[in-house]
Formats: sequence, structure tokens, C-alpha cells
Amino acid sequence: MIISNLSFPLIKDLAEWIGLNPVYLGKLFKQNTGSTRKEFLNRVRVNNAEMILSAGGFNVSEVAEHCGYHDVA
Repeated sequence: MIISNLSFPLIKDLAEWIGLNPVYLGKLFKQNTGSTRKEFLNRVRVNNAEMILSAGGFNVSEVAEHCGYHDVA
């Protein structure tokens, strides 16, 4: 789910969606991935951006928005 939606809402929204306490979900996520949800999401976004940029055809602002960074200055 996170991989396909790179602008997924906060952990509390995700926890509500699957019916878990947000704190518990955050702990489970970190135990299983070694990262917080935010760290994981940022790593996925950066990896996707790197792949798209290396393929060419898009500028940095377009790639950033595509990867979930909507406040690009």
C-alpha cells in the first residue's frame, strides 16, 4: 500500500484504516522494517526519484511531485 501511494496519510490514518492503535502500529512497523514509517517512506520516495531521474525525460520538480513531495520550492 505505501509503495503504490507515495503520499499516504499519517500513521494514525493508516492505523484507523487497519484497526490498530497508532502507537502500536508504529512500533510494529519499526520492528519489521528497522525504520519509522516516515524514514521508510522517504527512502522509497528518494529511490523512486533516483530511478525516474536517471531514465530522463522529466525535470526535478516533476519528479518530486510524482514521488510525493508536493511542497517543492
